[in-house]
Amino acid sequence: MHRTLSDMGFGSSRTEEFVYALSHSGSSSVDAFLEHRTDFMDIGKAAIAAALIPFENEIALHALNDSGPSWLAMLFNRMSVHPDKWGNNKLSVITFNYDRSFEQFFLEALQNAFNLPPATAADLLRSTVDIIHVHGRLGALPLLDGGGIRPYTTNVTEGTVRVAASAIQVISEKDPNADVFSRAKGLVSGAEEIVCLGFGYHSTNMERIGLTTLSTFNCWGSTYGMTEAERQRVNRQMSNRIKLDADGWDARNFLRNHHVLGM
Repeated sequence: MHRTLSDMGFGSSRTEEFVYALSHSGSSSVDAFLEHRTDFMDIGKAAIAAALIPFENEIALHALNDSGPSWLAMLFNRMSVHPDKWGNNKLSVITFNYDRSFEQFFLEALQNAFNLPPATAADLLRSTVDIIHVHGRLGALPLLDGGGIRPYTTNVTEGTVRVAASAIQVISEKDPNADVFSRAKGLVSGAEEIVCLGFGYHSTNMERIGLTTLSTFNCWGSTYGMTEAERQRVNRQMSNRIKLDADGWDARNFLRNHHVLGM
């Protein structure tokens, strides 16, 4: 990462200053750190991009492990029908993650499950599943977004990091009234069923997409790594309008063990 940051013009003293401040800040993530240390915004975004791009591994995305298929594969197979009926699926995705694993997985699954040309699969996904990255993403995907210039790849270079970093937005940069949050709130308020997977339940994030003002009780949430006290806090914030998993399952096992999304 240091080499990449150097190639982007960040000198060793600037990089060391950033690393020191971050490691001594007590922040839980680079995102949280940058919320208050906007003076490190440029190098911070570059560091986020350089750290995450290596995880956009196409082989790993489809790999099976001893536990079986991934949660993405489970979800796709639950939705998987004839292409002519794919539009009957009612799914919207709101994500705070920068990576593009969800859309990449579905693009490739549609192509290979239904023997569709890449462009046809992209049109099908784009027209039927609304995917919102509220804090941006690691660049636009060429096939899905038209004009996107960074494919799903682990290739870390000055150029790929610049593209990815330019598409990232942290909380402090985001206007809570921005269009992306309005769209997210609209999806949340109009949803028949809401499922929170791998969500940290950050109070600001919950408020900005309308989870704390839900009028429905049809909301379920995974709690992997959370304590009972943390679950109680989330319940209070949402006025007990969410059914939190008491077993702490990860996303895959949460979907297996709870009757959500019709599964």
